[in-house]
Amino acid sequence: MLEPPTLDIFQAVRRGDIETVRYLVEVQAETLQQHDDWDATPLYYAARAGNKELVKYLLSVGARCEEKTFDGERCLYAALNDDVRRLLLDEGFKRAGARGHDLFLDFLGKAFNVPEAYPDLIVSFDEETVYAHKFLLVVRAPAVGRVFGDSWKHQVTHFQAPSSSSEAVLQYLLPWFYTCRLDVPFDAVPAAVELCQRAQLSHLVAEADSTLNSEAGKIMQHLPFRGSSLVVEPPREVAKQQLQDCLQHVVNAGCSNLLQSCGDQAAADSQTDYFFDLKLVLGQTSCLCHRSFMSRRSDYFSTMLGSSFQEGLSAPRDMLEIQVTDVEPPVLYAALHWVYTDRVDADMPAQQLLQVMQYADRALMEGLKGRCAMLLHPHVTQDSALPLLQQALAMDSDRLTETCVRCIAQHLLVLVREPLFHQLVKESAASVQNREDVDSVPIVDDIRYHVTLLHGDGELSDDEEDLDVLDPAQLASAHASQQQPQQHQQHQEQQQQPQLYIHCQERHSCRQYCTRQAPNKLQSGAISKEMQFPDWQLLDEPSGWLDEQQEEKLIRMDDPLFSSLSERRQKLMALEEILLNTGIEG
Repeated sequence: MLEPPTLDIFQAVRRGDIETVRYLVEVQAETLQQHDDWDATPLYYAARAGNKELVKYLLSVGARCEEKTFDGERCLYAALNDDVRRLLLDEGFKRAGARGHDLFLDFLGKAFNVPEAYPDLIVSFDEETVYAHKFLLVVRAPAVGRVFGDSWKHQVTHFQAPSSSSEAVLQYLLPWFYTCRLDVPFDAVPAAVELCQRAQLSHLVAEADSTLNSEAGKIMQHLPFRGSSLVVEPPREVAKQQLQDCLQHVVNAGCSNLLQSCGDQAAADSQTDYFFDLKLVLGQTSCLCHRSFMSRRSDYFSTMLGSSFQEGLSAPRDMLEIQVTDVEPPVLYAALHWVYTDRVDADMPAQQLLQVMQYADRALMEGLKGRCAMLLHPHVTQDSALPLLQQALAMDSDRLTETCVRCIAQHLLVLVREPLFHQLVKESAASVQNREDVDSVPIVDDIRYHVTLLHGDGELSDDEEDLDVLDPAQLASAHASQQQPQQHQQHQEQQQQPQLYIHCQERHSCRQYCTRQAPNKLQSGAISKEMQFPDWQLLDEPSGWLDEQQEEKLIRMDDPLFSSLSERRQKLMALEEILLNTGIEG
């Protein structure tokens, strides 16, 4: 199984292994704010190593580098070069506090106050009109409807909140339902607290009181030019989890029929009205969801609902039905689960993960497709690499393609004999438009690149190539013996380790070879496994003989550099042979 070499994010960052870091962050949900025994963060080690690509990635997924903080200043001081230092200043210090690092939080924040996002709550203030979604308010504060009175029962709620009324503070409270961030001017705090109490948001009231009574809160109230607002905001990871947990109730309620058809009895709150406006019909079952989320998480649904198609011409608040085909209920549920919570079950079987990825590809859910590709990473093995590569190429998934190609390069000498490998090479060559003989084959180029990464880009000398072309089958048989042959009594003192004797089919002009010269490789059975000698046979008597050239090659096998370059040469020759056999130049 091709797995990340370590599950320690600090070691992965030190090695500069960005693929393992991506796996740990995006699949294992590894936190980036953790500290090791030296009180350092992953971002610190990436900056210290001068790895600009890794630093940029860590900052993009939420690693914090803020001015006048211990972690931020330490990262800036340790940065190896000016490129990393400028990146920390531009993407870290200048964007500190920005919420655009997390794509899901960014999606929720941008869903607020957008007239085109199918809002069903329109609140008019003296100077502006705000657009929101009632289901998001209900799932976070079930009693919020009492704030809006009778208008809450209407299909689309229009609410007037003049500045003279206590409801005027809604303009500060509504963004909190989408972002978990409350930003209220100090002079409006009493009215905001009263409104939160009416909506039974007791935990938000407690957080506001705690912030007001803190030492920093008391100081900020007397510095209007610095802090004229009360800001209540949990850490980004906490905010995301709170929103995900709330939206999980919406998924369970809308997908109750799907869950029953899957045999899953997840708890669903059937008593709460979540104001669904979209129904997906799948055979004899169905599920409910919201146009606002589906259109912004899927380009397919965005085009369907916002175009001249029949679905796009329906009344904005009518319950719209859409037929869904070629998808199993568990797969559709997994897709909707991601739409609302940004979560994908990491324990899902590989086959189901692939089906979810295929549906995400058809529904143009690029975020879900990328997540599935990352989760399939541990499932890429010698046996599955070729079929998964075929699917990855069909779905144009660069991430899964790279993982599969890396695995194929590792096991190339075995996989090169598979008919599917030949088929993929032909299809890759055919994918190049107006291809000429001088054009290369994309998949072969990728495999060559990863073979070079595995074995280096060095070359064997002419003499080494003469050794390397020896057919391993001609080295015939091996034997493990605990007895010292009479011809080698001078090595009796070294007989604590098993001895191997190589038998050559040509017995003339040969001399005996003692395994003492290559003890690391020539242990009992080891060489036949690593060098893949299929024709070896055990001999009852230690009577093996080698000529000088064969003996020298076996001695060189103990040299890691020679072995690696030898394997690289064999793999590249195998690729050339494939191109010749399929009639492809490149």
